[in-house]
Amino acid sequence: KFYVETWVDSVMKYFTSRNFKVVNEEGHVYGYGKSIWAMIDMDTRQPTDIFAVREGLINEYIETSYECPIEKFSRVKVTGEEELLRSINTYYNDVDVNGHINSVKYIEHLLDLWDLDWYRTHFIKRFEIAYVAEAHHGDQLNFYREHREIERENDFNFKITKTTNDNTEVETCRCRVLFSSIL
Repeated sequence: KFYVETWVDSVMKYFTSRNFKVVNEEGHVYGYGKSIWAMIDMDTRQPTDIFAVREGLINEYIETSYECPIEKFSRVKVTGEEELLRSINTYYNDVDVNGHINSVKYIEHLLDLWDLDWYRTHFIKRFEIAYVAEAHHGDQLNFYREHREIERENDFNFKITKTTNDNTEVETCRCRVLFSSIL
């Protein structure tokens, strides 16, 4: 058995910073996570002022004394020198209840870019993903990779785009994957 603890450590007008800690029954920590959440109006698809909801009730749920040891997010940058590694079509099993490509599916498709032998000698040390635009069922996803070995070995930046029915290519998200060697 394991447990996931979660807490909000900061709130901005449209976003909250939420942390996660995964522990077993004895308190052994398996890992931490950090994420940014936005509140979106379901009709307009635009961000909503979180402080305007229920007279700023969110302020009562901010936890600043419980620390998450993960460094803050970086801005995943790409230089325009990325190489296209793979393009895939999206299907029913790629979408969530809102009809968008599910976050986990982005991660799965991205991690499939390495073969099983790579994972026998490497583990993921850090994974970052930042969304730019929504992708939907039927969009083709294109995975562009930039190897950042100059800065840090086994450090990769990605740009994921969608090709829509009218053949327009639009960036949907950027990712960073940092691996460490097992051996």
